[in-house]
Amino acid sequence: IVHLAAIASPGEAPDHIIFQTNTISTYNVFEAARRLAIRNVVWASSETVYGIPYAKGPAYVPVDEAIEAPAWSYSLSKYIGEKLAEQIATWDPRMKFVGLRFSNVQEPQDYEHFAEYDKHPEARRFNLWTYIDARDAAQAVRKAVEVNLKGSHIFGIANANGVTGKDNNALLEKYYPKVERKRAIKPNETLISIQKAKDVLGYRPRYDWKPQAAALHGSS
Repeated sequence: IVHLAAIASPGEAPDHIIFQTNTISTYNVFEAARRLAIRNVVWASSETVYGIPYAKGPAYVPVDEAIEAPAWSYSLSKYIGEKLAEQIATWDPRMKFVGLRFSNVQEPQDYEHFAEYDKHPEARRFNLWTYIDARDAAQAVRKAVEVNLKGSHIFGIANANGVTGKDNNALLEKYYPKVERKRAIKPNETLISIQKAKDVLGYRPRYDWKPQAAALHGSS
């Protein structure tokens, strides 16, 4: 089972409806899988579990799967989904749950807007300037379905770079100067760690927004 259904963002419904819909639907899918002995379940968690919109800044950068800091109804619903998977996996040791904490999903036509993020990076500070190409999200789902695991597992899923051409270190100094850096930060790497997904799933982002944005504008 691949479970991607949810109310996807704030404003689409009142907070209590978002929480109720997302948590109950996820429970129903997980419990149906268990009862039907469907032991391979991949589902969409969310980057928001890292603490988005980072009112006090992220816990550290790059953010990784160890962070559990839901801050509103939507992210709380995704966090509860992770905990549901953990518990239900203990009821049947043959089950596999893989939760994918997707970054902000972008399709090719969305890349025409990325030039604006260079001009106004504050517009994307809410999620540390990260994104996931929909085609790479699909790759992550496929690899999660195919991987030989048991139990419950969470992976951060983003593209390899950020949505601007600006240096991460300059962005962090300006917008999150007090945030701990777990290691040296490369100029344009994703600030959501995808190392675990690379190591365990064999995930490798393939679709970079830069050449595609250029193609949309007729550049060579």
